[in-house]
Amino acid sequence: MDKRSIRITIKEKLQTLSKEERLSQESMLYSQLFEMPEWKKAEVAACTISVGNELNTYPIFIRAWKEGKKIAAPVVKGSKKELDFYIVNKMEDCREAGFGLIEPDPSKCEYVSPEHIDLVITPGLAFDKEGFRIGYGGGFFDRFLQGLPVSTVSLVFQEQLMENIPRESFDVPVNRLLIGKRAEE
Repeated sequence: MDKRSIRITIKEKLQTLSKEERLSQESMLYSQLFEMPEWKKAEVAACTISVGNELNTYPIFIRAWKEGKKIAAPVVKGSKKELDFYIVNKMEDCREAGFGLIEPDPSKCEYVSPEHIDLVITPGLAFDKEGFRIGYGGGFFDRFLQGLPVSTVSLVFQEQLMENIPRESFDVPVNRLLIGKRAEE
């Protein structure tokens, strides 16, 4: 199966997840994340702001704020398909961006350079057990993570896990996958 077909298949699977199943897996994934040594020692974490059928990342922001951590979210930089990260102190400092995304408003949020980020919670649609992922098709996170010595983790619904996915030379695997379990398992 090619990347495009995988994206379509996984999006369909995520749309069919019941609210109860989604909440159950999310709760499990948050618990796993917040117990990770990398989370506990991180002063600055980075995470996307969720939309649609993505894993709800708002609880991650709330937990970071409660723990006194800085948490940054990405802004797409120009036509180069690059990401800049900005510290989000409250969701009201964010704005709607292209493709229905939500991002920090650079006029209200402080820029953070990549080397100051301790943990990147990396999004994706499909994952294999080696940490390779298929994102939404822009290569933004692969470019951002290329050569950056930072801990990475992805929070993955069971439905997003595949035996293997097509890989390209520029794909950067995440260091760790946290995988939800279905309620019946």
